[in-house]
Amino acid sequence: MMSPWRKQGRPGFVLRVYAGEAHKVCGCGTTLQTVADDVAEWVEKLQQSPNAQAVAVLRAIVGEEITLAKAYELGTEGTLAYLAAQAEAAQDIDLLPHLTAWHVIKGKAARGAASADRYLIQIQALFPEAPLRRSLLTAPIVAARLDELDVPSDATRNRYRAALSTWCRWLMRRGILESNPAQSAGGYSEPLKAIRFRSMTQAQAVIERLADPEDRAREALMAGTGMDWSDVARLRRQDIDLSGDLPTVRCDGSKTPWRNRVIHITQPWVLPYFTPWLRGRLPGALLFSWGNRAALMRHYAACDAAKVPRFKIHEWRDTYAVAELQAGERPEVVAHQLGHKDASLVWKRYGRYIPQARDYRASRTATQTATRTIQEAR
Repeated sequence: MMSPWRKQGRPGFVLRVYAGEAHKVCGCGTTLQTVADDVAEWVEKLQQSPNAQAVAVLRAIVGEEITLAKAYELGTEGTLAYLAAQAEAAQDIDLLPHLTAWHVIKGKAARGAASADRYLIQIQALFPEAPLRRSLLTAPIVAARLDELDVPSDATRNRYRAALSTWCRWLMRRGILESNPAQSAGGYSEPLKAIRFRSMTQAQAVIERLADPEDRAREALMAGTGMDWSDVARLRRQDIDLSGDLPTVRCDGSKTPWRNRVIHITQPWVLPYFTPWLRGRLPGALLFSWGNRAALMRHYAACDAAKVPRFKIHEWRDTYAVAELQAGERPEVVAHQLGHKDASLVWKRYGRYIPQARDYRASRTATQTATRTIQEAR
């Protein structure tokens, strides 16, 4: 048996530990001869054992993954468990540097740069930890964090989940994550938003009572095309073409391809409210400022003056879509006007407004005709 000894001027005992051809002088962690002898006896048993676990412990001691004193204290099984935990901890990296890198890259991207700051705030709201360990990004933890969010609705929770999922996909492409925990956590069902549409007569009454020419032009255009706030805020004079039978509007600048489209002003009654606003505008000039609460308050005042139940400015889309569908326009055309990818959302949101009394009359007439034909054939 290798005997422990004291180095000159040192009170503690040391012992030379072998792991194959490698060896190292290690401290026994004691000044007592009896304890040092026990440590040496334990090491000798490991060296004489053919067991792979014993070899692993010796290699860890010689490789300075664990001290001899700690390995002796933990024993063979305890040392192996400690080494496994250390290895796992080494893999559980801090993701904060990767979050910062992702934010910088997204902020410079050709598409989606505008949402980089908002996504970062949402991710940090879900995971404020520093350091942010990779082991936290699991589906159960993500689901729990989403459930605990102090937000007004499940729709908002889905927005936070989408932000986290975007980052997780970025981590997956770089081999840092094997799966997307935000996607695995699942989303929240969102009830369809209430549809508050008004007749075109009511719409005209509201617009008539808007005193500000910009408000009047903007809301008339929204009522006559189905455009939303972001569409009209990006419009320039050169995007408007009034030369044809149906005036056209080019919507551009969205990060979503199908929202970049050419649409028509299909409600001609809005033109007298809209076209005066175009006079004297240079081709590259923006037509409208971004909306704000003051514009909404002016809109509500116009609703009250017209004795029309209040609705929000972006709900002009509902008024437009229902009017067009009830007039017989195809859902695919309405979907294009609204900037949807296809007609599925139009059917889902507005489908119940498509059938008209004339449709039912036509159906009854066809049925009655078929019945008479059958009776005559008999």
